[in-house]
Amino acid sequence: MRKAISTIIVGLYATSAQLAIAQSTETTTEADAVGDDQSQGQSQPAGGSAAAYGTIVVTAQRREQDMQDVPIAITAISAAGLERQGITGTGDLDAIVPGLSMAKTSTVVQPFLRGVGTASLVPGNDPSVPLYIDGVYHSAPAALLFSFNNIERIEVLRGPQGTLFGRNATGGLVQVITRDPTPELSGNFSLGYGNYDTVQASGYVSGGSDTVAAGVAMFYRNQSNGWGENLYEVGDGGPIIVGGQPVTERPPLREAGFTEEFGLHANVLMTADDLTTIRLSGMYIDVDTNQNHYRRQLPGVTVPGPDGGPYQFTGDFHDYNSDIEWRNQNSQYLLSATATHEADFATLKSITSYLTADAAISVPSDASPTITRANSVANLFFDTFTQEFQLLSNDQSGPDWLEWIVGFYYLNSTAGYDPQRVTYGRDYDGLFDRYSSQTSDSLAGYAQATFDITDSTRLTLGGRYTHDRLAATQYQQGTSVDLGGSFALGAVSILLPKVETTFDNFSWRIGVDQRLSDDVLLYATASRGYKTGAWNHGALCGVTFGQACTQASIVPPTRPEVLDAYEVGLKTDLFDRRVRFNISGYYYDYSDLQVQAVVGVPPISILTNAATARIYGIDLETAFQVTDNLRLSFNAAYVNGRYRSFPGAIGFAQRTTAPYANAQFTFDATGNELPRAPEFTSTFAVDWVIPTSIGDFTLTSSWYHNGGFFWESQNILAESAYDLVNAQVSYQATDALRFRVWGRNLLNEEYYSYQTATSAGNQGAPAAPLTFGAAVDFEF
Repeated sequence: MRKAISTIIVGLYATSAQLAIAQSTETTTEADAVGDDQSQGQSQPAGGSAAAYGTIVVTAQRREQDMQDVPIAITAISAAGLERQGITGTGDLDAIVPGLSMAKTSTVVQPFLRGVGTASLVPGNDPSVPLYIDGVYHSAPAALLFSFNNIERIEVLRGPQGTLFGRNATGGLVQVITRDPTPELSGNFSLGYGNYDTVQASGYVSGGSDTVAAGVAMFYRNQSNGWGENLYEVGDGGPIIVGGQPVTERPPLREAGFTEEFGLHANVLMTADDLTTIRLSGMYIDVDTNQNHYRRQLPGVTVPGPDGGPYQFTGDFHDYNSDIEWRNQNSQYLLSATATHEADFATLKSITSYLTADAAISVPSDASPTITRANSVANLFFDTFTQEFQLLSNDQSGPDWLEWIVGFYYLNSTAGYDPQRVTYGRDYDGLFDRYSSQTSDSLAGYAQATFDITDSTRLTLGGRYTHDRLAATQYQQGTSVDLGGSFALGAVSILLPKVETTFDNFSWRIGVDQRLSDDVLLYATASRGYKTGAWNHGALCGVTFGQACTQASIVPPTRPEVLDAYEVGLKTDLFDRRVRFNISGYYYDYSDLQVQAVVGVPPISILTNAATARIYGIDLETAFQVTDNLRLSFNAAYVNGRYRSFPGAIGFAQRTTAPYANAQFTFDATGNELPRAPEFTSTFAVDWVIPTSIGDFTLTSSWYHNGGFFWESQNILAESAYDLVNAQVSYQATDALRFRVWGRNLLNEEYYSYQTATSAGNQGAPAAPLTFGAAVDFEF
């Protein structure tokens, strides 16, 4: 089946390449691959036909620019393009962005770009590839998995962004740009139904006046049937005894792979005059799910069973077997205000934001039917305030040969466990509550200038100085009515007063770009990225339960990451801008990588530092307007990343005799491949409009290939190569009415959204199987 579909796609590619290249306005507006023209500021080349690639406006340098003029490797795609390629949320972006890996565990998204990323699950340990929404840094990885609505476009910037964005953008960043409301009353609504009893609805309404306009978007999705089921039956785990008395067992949730999500997003755009605008934005998202969260033992893994003997999981791929259900419930609010004023000497901009998020994540650490005292519910919280001021050169300021920006950035963020509760079974008895948090205060000043050396040559120089102060606290409180000592109800242990540390860094960027012709840009850059260190505030003391926490037992914070990057790239629009061909090659010198390990029983996620690594690779993005109605695109990425030095790495060895599960040890990971860095990935996409007398039919499909990778530095948990094929057929009945049928993972590939090695065994979270459905869209 897979070979047949692959043959059809390749055949279509080869056949269509022989067709005459022509253009049409409709195809441009519907573009969805590299060179997506749904971005604002769309224009057409002089003398060209209507469907030639227009200007794709991005904000990669904190101002609106043509993507092909920016000397950075960028992928930009519109909301329409996301929908037609089957990209429904943040977790699916790796299917269209070269070199991007979006591991999903529960609602935590862990982006890895060109092999750079942070796998930490500890609140306050921010990702190395951050998410920005309308220029606002999103600091809560536990709440990054959400669906798209009210989106103008998404930009993915590859490589360190340590100057203009700065906040931990060691490997790049993902930026979501939402729509500006319009004065005219307009809107769209969509209602769909899919397999697994999935109902989905969304809507957007915009209107107002030239002075004040507002837009409100809504999204709702409910998949009540899971991809699989929890095979556990009451009694499978054996008797439950607390205080010498038997306890009646409660049946766990049966569904495996369910989700319910609700989101609201509102924008208000106020235009005081031609020079001043104020944009207010509010977002609320609530998610209840165990998709990409529930885990089971990997094939062949042996853990302790309910009878004390060995146990291995034997269910279907999308099932699991646990006395406790896996579940994640989280909500988040993000408020922001952006004020812009066009003064004579510069453009003044202020960006203010406040984010609050919380999550309750149920984690049965053994992922088995055995009832143990090693199950946790992590109650996470995040509170972040940011303020940024910018001065940008404009058409009124300075000489024509100089473009500049100066900025100041402040962040105050507190994140932690409130608490992480460790229990016996489904809270039949407690063990302890761990309360801990980290507060981060960050100040940064930055500047960047681009000089026109000649009419076709530009030089860019930029720098950013960052000062970070991090403080952390931790204590544990016993919650057991059956056990004594440090676990006794109300007993306080491992109490740690506030500890503090500071980090300072200067990151920089040097770039030269040469315009070889109007449609060909050659560039070379050298830059430094920086990610601040972090306290392991869930494990601040290297002591066992009940012992005192002394100064000598405090675990030091991780060191900051530093990445020096060197890159050359070529951006081209060929054949009257009918063919887009972008390619870039890079080399990274990476030091003090922050690497996650899950240690102990019950398991605790901690960060450690690997000494050094090196990464090199190539990114390729192409798009072809083959006919008036046919567009093809092909993206690919090659990544080669290895540790140059990593002594003292934490690894696990599978026990085949009692007590089974894993034994923990340290080893030298020098020479091993970097985790979550597939050597080769590619995406081929087709967008084909078929006009008929009753309306237009549009066929879109994409084929994503992942060549496989390792999940951890020990290189024992391997994800095999897999292919994801998505497709959609839509019928435009009228200007306002459209019908769609869609399918995702049409090959029904079995692969994992997340794998982890812990003391409780090697576990995997199954990714989504084949899904399909239909929808109707109405626009006015």
